[in-house]
This record gives sequence, C-alpha cells and structure tokens, in this order.
Amino acid sequence: MNSKRSSKCWKKLCKWLNIAWNAVINFLAQVYPGRKAWLGAGLGIGVVGYVFLILMAADVFLPVGWQYFLGIMILMPLVLFLTVAIFVGLGRLIFKLPVVFLILLGTGVLLAVIGFQGFDLSGLFIAGLVILLGGLLGACVSVIIRGRWTQMISLRKGFIIAGSVLGILGVALVILWLVNPWGSPDVPDGFTLTTSLPSLAETLPDPALSGEYSVKTLTYGSGMDKRRPEFAEGAAIRTEPVDGSPFISNWTPLRTAIWGFDPSELPINGRVWVPEGEGPFPLVLVVHGNHVAEDESDPGYAYLCGLLASRGYICVSVDENFLNGSGVGDLLSFRKLSGENDLRGWLLLEHLAFWQDLAGDPTSQFFGKVDLDQIALIGHSRGGEAIAVAALFNNLPNYPDDANIEFDYGFNIRSLVAIAPVDGQYQPAGEPIRLTDVNYLVLQGSHDMDVVSFDGMNLYERVDFTGGDLFFKSAIYIWGANHGQFNTTWGDNDVGSPSIWLFDRDALIPEEDQMQVAQVMVSAFLEATLKGSEDYLPLFQNIQTGRDWLPENLYLNAYADSEMTVLATFEEDVDVTTGTGLDIRICAQNLTTWKEDHLPTKWGEMDENGAVLLGWDGSGDDTAFILDLADSGYELEQTDQVVFSVAQGEGEPGQESLAGLVDFTVELVDSEGEAAALPLSSVAPLQPQWKAEIRRLTFLSNEKTSEPILQTYLFSLDEFIRMNPDLDIEHLTQVRLVFNLTEEGEIWLDNLGFKVNGE
Repeated sequence: MNSKRSSKCWKKLCKWLNIAWNAVINFLAQVYPGRKAWLGAGLGIGVVGYVFLILMAADVFLPVGWQYFLGIMILMPLVLFLTVAIFVGLGRLIFKLPVVFLILLGTGVLLAVIGFQGFDLSGLFIAGLVILLGGLLGACVSVIIRGRWTQMISLRKGFIIAGSVLGILGVALVILWLVNPWGSPDVPDGFTLTTSLPSLAETLPDPALSGEYSVKTLTYGSGMDKRRPEFAEGAAIRTEPVDGSPFISNWTPLRTAIWGFDPSELPINGRVWVPEGEGPFPLVLVVHGNHVAEDESDPGYAYLCGLLASRGYICVSVDENFLNGSGVGDLLSFRKLSGENDLRGWLLLEHLAFWQDLAGDPTSQFFGKVDLDQIALIGHSRGGEAIAVAALFNNLPNYPDDANIEFDYGFNIRSLVAIAPVDGQYQPAGEPIRLTDVNYLVLQGSHDMDVVSFDGMNLYERVDFTGGDLFFKSAIYIWGANHGQFNTTWGDNDVGSPSIWLFDRDALIPEEDQMQVAQVMVSAFLEATLKGSEDYLPLFQNIQTGRDWLPENLYLNAYADSEMTVLATFEEDVDVTTGTGLDIRICAQNLTTWKEDHLPTKWGEMDENGAVLLGWDGSGDDTAFILDLADSGYELEQTDQVVFSVAQGEGEPGQESLAGLVDFTVELVDSEGEAAALPLSSVAPLQPQWKAEIRRLTFLSNEKTSEPILQTYLFSLDEFIRMNPDLDIEHLTQVRLVFNLTEEGEIWLDNLGFKVNGE
C-alpha cells in the first residue's frame, strides 16, 4: 500500500517538474535574442570599442597629423575585423569536424611537442609537417580499407591515390632529411694554427702521450647502490654515506626507489685510476654534469683519467649520476630536483675528506701515496660550476645559504678545469661565485648545442689574483667542438632525441680530435700547476705554440696571471677617459665608435665583464686609441710584455684569406718621443666572429650564431727594442693602438697592461 502511494507521488512530482521545465524552455524561447538582437548587440559592442579607439588615437596619433589619425581609425578596425572573422570561420569549421579526429589530433600534437622537448619553432615545424603528412596518409589508407573502394567514382579514387603517394613520399623525405645531415667541420684555409712563434714540441714532450707509469683501476662506494654494482658489492673500498638533505629539495620517493637511498644517505662513489709506484701523487677529481641519470656519465672520462694516471696522478671520476635528471624519478619533469649544484660541489669536498682519511690510514693501500698539497678538480657542464662551488666552500666557515651548517675543509685545491661549464645556476647568498688565487682553465666548443654561449668566461672574469705566488687562468675556444664529445658516454647528442635531428652533427669535429684537445690542454695545465713544469705556460698564453700537439683546427685563447699589472679594465667607472692604474688617461683620435660596454654573448651579455668597443672607417697614423701613462715609472725590463685581449666586433666574417683580416699597430712611446711599433698579426691573426651554423632550420631560429671571443696578445718588450734600440722602456709615456693597417674595422678591447715576468 505504501509503495503504491509512493509511486503515485513520484509520478505527480515528475509531471510537475516536466511542466516546470517546459515552462522554462518556452519562456527562454520567447525571450532568447533573435538574429537582429544579436546583430544589434554586436554593433553596440563595436561602437563602444570604436569610441575607445577614437580616444586613444586622438591622444597618440592626432598630434602627429590628421592622415595618421584617419589611417588608424580606418585600417585598424578593418584589419581586426578581418582577422577575427578568419579565426571565427576556422573555429566553426573545426568544430564541425568529428570529435574523435579532434581528440586524436590534439593528442598527436601534444605528443610531438613533448617528443621535441618544448616549443622550439624548428621542432614544431617538423612535428607539424609530419603530423599533416601522417594525417593525409592515414585518411587515404582508412578510405581505401573501409570506404567501399569499388563503388567510388574515378575522380575520388585519383585524389585518394595522389594523397597516399604524397603522404608516403613526404614522410620518407622528412625522415631521410632528419637522419642525414650534410654539414662540414672545415675551417677556411689559413685560419688554423698560424704564428711565427716557435713550437713547444721542439723542446717539450707531448703532454697527451702516456707516461711512464702502469695503471690499475678500482672503485669505492657505499655498497648500497641498487643500479651500480661496481659501487655496491663490486667496490674495493667501502665508504660512509653523507647527509646532503640540507642542500637539495624535490627528491621524490621514486628516486629513492630507483637508487636505493634518499638525500640523507648520499653515497661517496668513485672510479679510480692509480699509477703503480711509490708516490706521493697529486690527486685529481673529475665530475660530470647533467645527463640522463640512468645512463651513467662517470665512465666517460676514462680516456682522460687513464692518461693522467700514467703520468703520475691519482685520478678519480666521481659518481653523481643520482643528482641528474630522471624522466621517471622527476615525474616526467613535473618535479625536478631543485638547487642541486651546490650539493654537487659539496659532495666533491666530502670525497676529498674521504681521501684525506684514506691517505692517513696506515692500513690503507693509499697510505703515503696521495699528495694532498697538490689537488685539482675537473668538472664538465654542471660539474664545471660544481668545482667552483667546491673551491668556494673549501675556504668558508659556513654554508652561505644556512649559516647553521658549518664547514671545516681547507684542502689545498690549486687548480680547476671547467669543460663547457654553466655559470650562475647556483649563487651563494644571491651573489655570483668569486674565486681568488687558484689556477683556472676553461674549455668551450663553438658548436655546443647545450651550453650554447661561452658561459665559462663569466667565472673566468671573476677569478682574481692577489699577486703573491704565480697563478694563472686561461680560456680555450675550440672550433667545431660540441658539449658531449668531451665525455665518451655523451657523444655527439647534446639535446636528446628526436631534437638532435634538428642539428647538423656533421659540422662537428671528430670525437677523437675533441678528446685529444682535452688531453693536451688538461695534461699540460696540470703539469704546469701541480708539478711546477712552467715550460708549458706558453701554450696557455698563445695556443698556437701547441700546433704540433693539437689537431689542425681553429682555436682562440685568453690568458691572465698574477704577474700582470692592468692599466685599463674598462670597468672602473663610466668615464671613458680614465684607466685603472694611477694617473692613466685615455683618449682617441678619428674613431667612429668609442664606448665602454658589457661584452655581448649569444645569450645576451656578460654579467660583469666590461670592454671598450673601438671602430674606424678610414685608416691612417692619426687614427688611434691612446693610453697616456704620464711617465708613471713602471719598472719594466726587456723580458716583460705588453698584454691585452681583443676580439673582432660585429659583422660577417667574409674573409677568404688572412690578407682580409683586421690588423693594427701596437706602438710604445717614451718620454723623449722615441717610438717603436709592431703589427698585431706578428703574434697571431685576429680571428673574425665565425658563425657556428649548427641548427638546420636556421630561418626558424633567432638564436645568435657568433659572439666575440677575446684573444690575448703578449708582445715582448725586447721585440720593440729591436725595432728601435733607443726606446727607453723604463720611461714609457704612451701605449698606442694605431689603426693604419686595415681600412675599416671594429674591435672589442679589454685588460690592457704589462706582464712583469718574475724570476
């Protein structure tokens, strides 16, 4: 009985709800605006918008002239109307397409964008082209299979066949284009290693040749690495994990599952190359940068560590792969590790602490074999910044970003080698890293697809010397070198697939050549800074002296040391007529350009390094840039040198021979008016800003392909005296750059001064 009554009530309720709903629908149908109402509303909105346009145009364009005002009032509404009409028409057309097609289209586009790792225009272009061709081919195949082919008219069949052929050929041609680059690493003849200076190979052994020591290898580790058996059960020496959690955030549970530890128990893992001998041997740590975490990076420096060990160094390739990007561990990049570069550097110091304990343990095989007074750190990519962080933290009492964390390291880190480093990803207390009294070498490739600009020059400029012991810094720019070929695991793929297909890898120098450059420069650098073989110093002052050791190629290098007295850094103030040294005055004659500015880079401009830009149009002895020393009494000797760094300004290279390069005269004048001059090219030719064309679809990229790379020139004073024996170098009054050898040109000039060579 109750159920029947409930059923009747429910039917009545539904009836009344239906009546109410129909009433609402009828009401809306009666009051819903018709076509005329919508048109009127649109006109009203248009009139209001037009009034606002009149107000703006009257204020901005009318004062310039009636013609500009009327032009805006007519053309702007017309252009906007047509643009909106096109988009509305396309939108209505799109929404008439099948829903399944739209869903698959959107999914395919998003997958292609993710595959090309972002919204790079060239990647979007290729992805869009392939999607268009794939859609065409898919439509034709679907119609052929499911569209009653036998019943179609001939014209429709012809269109389908043509579409199928176009789709197949188009996809094939795109794939063929992607997998077959057609570049070349060649540098124009005459622009490779060219100098009148003698080759160091005449008096010194090749630093890239294996040394006298046999080498054995081993690993040390925490014993708990799930992915790396060589650091777990295969480790010859067990280490204690360290707590790195204060230095990092966003470590996901998936990372812990992958590696078997979390930030509170980070392992001290290393791969060691040891010379078989009594020692003690200098200690060298090498650390990789960011790469796919699961594709181990530390084995990629075996070519370098094996060489160094044979020459009497203990070399360790440090494992920090667990700090690298992981598609799974980072939740498809939605939760990347944050602030890990300071952790990378801190871990290096913990490795040094481990070696200090090992070298002092009488039961250890390394007791008495490690020279902890001679330590070098080598870092690649983010590892290049990590070594700078380590050198900074090494001398600090507290962590700059949390003073509750105390440091007590104080290792004798004498030398740093940065290979294609980043700069500024970690800034202690928000300030750039600055280092003092440490030897610094930085290598950079012109065709780096990851660290595109010479980022390491920023830290190079922030390495200073106090003038005590001899320290030096050198920057080497290598034509055709990329980011990854310094590591055999990384190779020629700097950006991952399929994005790498958009770059012309045939334009790179061979991997063995790139590794040879690293072996020569790093080995010679350590010989000079850790073993005191200063005979290798000229290689870093002018890389042309190493032409018999290096592959034939184009190299540029900058150099500075603690024996230099800088007269003008062009950073001291905004007065272009003042120098850095006492009583230095600057003037110019007949220059078309004379200004101080930050040195431009592919990524914008250098953070702090200022230089002076000089341009001229019309050569002559009265076109000059002059430093007036005011007879300041610099105590110079014939073995001392005039030094400065210079780079060519903007403009197409265009030169087909050395005869077309910018050249000028360096002139010294003494208090009696005696002068002596040498051409810039007597040391080395000034290279143009060669364009590193590495992208294949250059018309879709606004990325700069060149930047001024400073070359350091050192002119021995005895060469000037040979030109004029009456020149009194103890009473020099002027250093002049005279633009009398090239009709026109533009250069960046930096750090002009004297190098006073010690005993």
